[in-house]
Amino acid sequence: MESITEGYFIALLEQQLHAGKQAAYTRVIREIVTGAGVQNGSEIYISFLPDYQQLTVHEVIVWRDNKPQQRLDIDAFKVLAQESDLTRFIYNGAYTAYLLLEDIRQGDRIEYSYTVRGQNPVFGGRYYKDIYFQSSSDIAQVYSSLLVPQGREFAFRAFNDVPEVKITENDGTKRYVWEDSQVQAAEYEDYQPSWFDNYAHVQVSEYAGWEEVAKWGMEVNPVKSDYGGIFAGTVSELKATSESPADYQLAAIKLVQNDIRYMGVETGEHSHRANSPSEVLEQGYGDCKDKSLLLVALLKAGGVEAQLALVNTYYREKTGELLPSPMAFNHAVVRIGPEEGNAVWIDPTISFQGGGLRTRYFPSYGKALVLKKGASDLELIRANYEHGKIYCEETYFIPEGSDTVKLEVRTTYTHNHADDMRSMLAYSGQVETKKNYLDYYARLYPDIISIAPLDVADDEEENKLVISEYYEIKGFIEKDSLSNTGYIDFYANLINEQLPSIAASRKHPVSLNHPYDLDYKIRLITKERWKIPDDQFSIKRDAYFFHSYHSRVEDTTTLHYQFAFLKEFVPVEKARQLAADVEVLSDEQLGYRIPVYAEGYPSLAWNAILFSLVLAGLYAWLARAIYRRRTLSGEEAGEDQPQGRIGGWMILPLIGLILTPFSILGQLLSADYYSYELWQNMLNALPGQKWELISLMIFEMAGNLFVGCYAIFCVIAMLNRRDIFPKLVIGFYISNFVFLALDHGLVYLSSLPFSMEGSDVGDIAKALVGGAIWVSYFSVSTRVKDTFTVPYPRPNPLRMRLSP
Repeated sequence: MESITEGYFIALLEQQLHAGKQAAYTRVIREIVTGAGVQNGSEIYISFLPDYQQLTVHEVIVWRDNKPQQRLDIDAFKVLAQESDLTRFIYNGAYTAYLLLEDIRQGDRIEYSYTVRGQNPVFGGRYYKDIYFQSSSDIAQVYSSLLVPQGREFAFRAFNDVPEVKITENDGTKRYVWEDSQVQAAEYEDYQPSWFDNYAHVQVSEYAGWEEVAKWGMEVNPVKSDYGGIFAGTVSELKATSESPADYQLAAIKLVQNDIRYMGVETGEHSHRANSPSEVLEQGYGDCKDKSLLLVALLKAGGVEAQLALVNTYYREKTGELLPSPMAFNHAVVRIGPEEGNAVWIDPTISFQGGGLRTRYFPSYGKALVLKKGASDLELIRANYEHGKIYCEETYFIPEGSDTVKLEVRTTYTHNHADDMRSMLAYSGQVETKKNYLDYYARLYPDIISIAPLDVADDEEENKLVISEYYEIKGFIEKDSLSNTGYIDFYANLINEQLPSIAASRKHPVSLNHPYDLDYKIRLITKERWKIPDDQFSIKRDAYFFHSYHSRVEDTTTLHYQFAFLKEFVPVEKARQLAADVEVLSDEQLGYRIPVYAEGYPSLAWNAILFSLVLAGLYAWLARAIYRRRTLSGEEAGEDQPQGRIGGWMILPLIGLILTPFSILGQLLSADYYSYELWQNMLNALPGQKWELISLMIFEMAGNLFVGCYAIFCVIAMLNRRDIFPKLVIGFYISNFVFLALDHGLVYLSSLPFSMEGSDVGDIAKALVGGAIWVSYFSVSTRVKDTFTVPYPRPNPLRMRLSP
């Protein structure tokens, strides 16, 4: 198979499941193809939960040259505690039977089989199973079967392209069989959403609906409020220190979130059965169901209606696509209030939250099964989803004539971001946090030192936390002695860290770090003579937003960036667009370079001035040639044609033509087309923008000069009443419109940080409407035909004529 990645493939995966006996038989044949397969495929791992499961290993055979070698040695197995969830403070009692096979060679086939019997008694014998027909490795043949005893009804739900099921029945026992061959490995891509499962599989559940699951949940974790001992004492203390029911609720929430640490011992039935609230208070720790049951009990003891609720933090709003079963959920939370649309949702496992009862942040878990009487379906969570923002301002104080800079960083976190930062400070401390921040800036500025402690201002009631940092940077500007310039480079790395790195050929949805909302400003305060053009760039999609704005006001240069994820994922049909946007942002929009000039640098760009003079001379030569082109000989004309007076409506275009060169000259000067600094800025721009900027600048200079010279030519022809003037002026209006439309179109289609604004569209519209009016006038007006009749050369040499 072409997609073998670890040097081996699965020749056979056989699963035989018996719902009545709660037994699962597995047989695997693994074929070693390369030397890498010897390294990666010579070990056997079998996971089980000894609290209620029994493992039986039937055989271990190594096939070499089609001859079997029996390798089963129970004493050679090592039974190790698995505990892969300890990093999340969860102890689940899982073990792994591990066997390291010796003398494995390329071309060997490893065959082993085993049975795991037993099911967690907390489910009361009801059956649920995910049967997978695909793996992360290729499988040559798949065989799966399920035996269902007589009288038991199961629901089935298939996901992705599963094999066709064959159903047989014998003495009332149904056998479901799925077979497939040459099964390719499921393709995995980075940044897949947590709910995205592209493996071919079938869900089997004995639960008829969500109502049965809710009933099971209330039986496993019944809610009471009459616990004695430490629980009763805690309730009395909360009531004594609370002035109102709302105060009591908030105090109970803070106690469970902050005083009961998160730690779960989820062995046996306690994988789903919570410890009693009194026990949780005594031991001072608990997992999500322990903390949630404790909070519900405390609230009920205070006369507040509350319920346990089950959610799936991976599937979220897509939880309803799963078959009803307790295994459809992985987290417990609390719902407060009788009304569905007005309920308050609390996650007791989130520590150090700020805000009031109804402004406390609750993650977007999507849908929940509320454990209450009559619950028959999942409830859409309508919680306080006001996501927070991060406001970061970096202010650089740059003195004249010095390369030592003061940097002040002020970061404001609100709502969920304030919760996260408050928790981080609690666990890491200010000293460690300060070190991490310094290390971050040291990667940008090696000669940076911290000159003051972190300043932390925490407003828990408003749920806003502000951190201020203070630094000094030496050697901030690196100068080039040859070009007499230096450069200051900035990069919005806070945004770049959030961007997913994906290929344009993406095949799966892309997960986004939602909610994330950043307002990032870089301020440079200096009296140095810097010219920063005002420019902006925006990207607005359904799932994300970006806007940047660069400006200079008096002594402050501001680089302003806004970025937010608006949804949790990007569908696969929009992944190509996301990949292109990420490339534009990373390569072109997040970086900014400011050239810094030493004393004595020139103010004018003489190369641009020379280019304009040469171009103007070329236009003048072309105009002279057109003007002196023979239109009618003196002998043919005989006498001058009668000429009308330039007046009436013709005065308006004459005024416009006269003003056009002055307007264009003012634009070229005000936009710094002849500024040495501006051209250096373009030459020092990021590689992806440099040649676009220079090409566009040259095009605009050439186009503006052409329009200005063309207008002067039209004025000369008009005042001399030349017969070619009507055609010339019609060409002028058409050329002016084409140049404006083409210029703005090139800007719009480029990757440069500019955008079409209302004024730009207005300029094009005015050129179009005005041009259409005057083109029509000069095309059909009788007075125009009677006025502009002078040919070249003029037949009467005594008349005044222009010598261009």
